[in-house]
Amino acid sequence: MVRGKRGDLATGSRSVLRRSMTRFASLSMVALLFLGVGIVLVSRDIAEEEARRDALNRARGLANGAAAPLVNGRVRDRVPGAAATLDLVMRNRIAEGSIRHIKLWTRDGTVFWSDQPGLIGSRFRQPSEVRALFDTQGAEVELSDLEEPENVDEAAEAPLLEVYVGSVDAEGEPFVFETYTAPDRIERDRAEVLRRLIPLGFGIVGVFELAVLTLAYFLARNVDRAQRHRNEIIVRAVASWQLERRRLAQDLHDGVIQDLAAVSYALPGVVAALPEDSPVRETGSRLGVLLREDLAALRSLVTDLYPADLSADGLRTAIAELFPRLSGVEVDLQMEGDLDLDPEVAGLVYRMVREALGNVGRHADAQHAWVSIRRDQDAVVVEVADDGRGFGAAPDPLVPHNGIKLLGEFLRDVGGNVSLQDRHGGGAVVVGRIPVDVGPQV
Repeated sequence: MVRGKRGDLATGSRSVLRRSMTRFASLSMVALLFLGVGIVLVSRDIAEEEARRDALNRARGLANGAAAPLVNGRVRDRVPGAAATLDLVMRNRIAEGSIRHIKLWTRDGTVFWSDQPGLIGSRFRQPSEVRALFDTQGAEVELSDLEEPENVDEAAEAPLLEVYVGSVDAEGEPFVFETYTAPDRIERDRAEVLRRLIPLGFGIVGVFELAVLTLAYFLARNVDRAQRHRNEIIVRAVASWQLERRRLAQDLHDGVIQDLAAVSYALPGVVAALPEDSPVRETGSRLGVLLREDLAALRSLVTDLYPADLSADGLRTAIAELFPRLSGVEVDLQMEGDLDLDPEVAGLVYRMVREALGNVGRHADAQHAWVSIRRDQDAVVVEVADDGRGFGAAPDPLVPHNGIKLLGEFLRDVGGNVSLQDRHGGGAVVVGRIPVDVGPQV
């Protein structure tokens, strides 16, 4: 029987492992999706910052390396021809495409050079953060405000990234160098950074995910191996338990009961041979009554230990034979016709009903009891209800018998459970859930 179960346990174990890994992989992919969104958002922020930093460094290098040596008093005073070289260098840099416009400012807010000739000589009020750049090597980056007077010529263009850089000309006079970087250049820079960051981020996450899945697989396989071993032990224990109950019932029937039955048959003859006035005669008669009662109790115990047949119809018959023991209690039985139970499972169902009905008969003070046995997917649900005292706040509440408690502990070991609750309308309900494979459910 155990060997037959082993294949089923292995198949079920593999399916449990497969389901567990599928569930873990699915949850991991969901987590990976959220993490991927986070990577994209963070990468965009990093790319944006890198693009701004690149624009700033480009402006700073152009201001200090190209413009500053070519600016002097004559250029600031806008002497004709003095800014020819500066004009050539600056326009060549604009022609490269990385910079859209350039302006050079004096301290009083006057534009002394620009690629837009109409602005040269114009004076504008500069923001305080820009005025603070004079006499420093600092820089300021912001998105252009097309409403400002100085940007009237750029109003038809998309918002540009303005970079202000503090610098010093060839004569040591401070000025502010301003560049306008085109949005498409910023987008190209950002896309380039994203192109490098996102594959790197997803690659790291992918390697981590692969490592976690591999680790999870080996852990799940080890847990599954231990669980399968535990299942086999439990199945063997149940089979051994059933075998031991059968052996004990057989020993009682073939030994003690047969001897006591022989004594019960012989005792009346011995008593009849005694003199009518012998005091032993009355004692012998009382012993005969006790002996017959004990024989009946032993035969009932043997039936409880190992009912003759617990197949589909036999289980119904064996359970029905428990009802006459409940003196004064009417019992209704509802049982599905084809439960398709293994012998060990049928034995647990029988024991569950027996213990619950025994509790009703001994302690519940009930008039009616209801027994329901049905199949619920991978388990058998046994429900025994009564209209007695119940487990609640009655003056003398029902206390669960030790047999119910012990059965509940055993069922927990094999993946089932027992619950005790008050019945609506009065009384108690005992519900047992017994797995059909008599193994822990994962």
